[in-house]
Amino acid sequence: MTFCKRILGVKSSTCTMAIYGELGRYPMFINRYKLIIKVWCTIIYSDHIIIKKLYKGMLLSANDNWAKQVKLLLDTLLIKTLVILLDNFKQTWWQNICNSGTVCTYKYLKSSLSIEAYLDILPKKLRKCMSQ
Repeated sequence: MTFCKRILGVKSSTCTMAIYGELGRYPMFINRYKLIIKVWCTIIYSDHIIIKKLYKGMLLSANDNWAKQVKLLLDTLLIKTLVILLDNFKQTWWQNICNSGTVCTYKYLKSSLSIEAYLDILPKKLRKCMSQ
């Protein structure tokens, strides 16, 4: 970041996010993650039997190693990606509810994307009437 700030000729106290924006750059850890995942993909899709056996052995090992760290990274990224996807869907869902003319009253009755309690409580006939 110091190098980037020197290139732009700004103070060292300048906002880091502004520097990223000006240079169109991402933090270095993102590039590192991309390279790690690229190497992991190369190993996974390799036809080399020894490489695959070494990788599987590392995963089964009791020691903390590169393969386990990559698995943790991918699990974490997957969870973050799912959270973002769910959040985006919830926002889109709410915008569609608010902008729809056919369910204009619904937005006053329902404000969150969650299962309604009456679905578990009411018998089937009443549940159907309530849903309609």
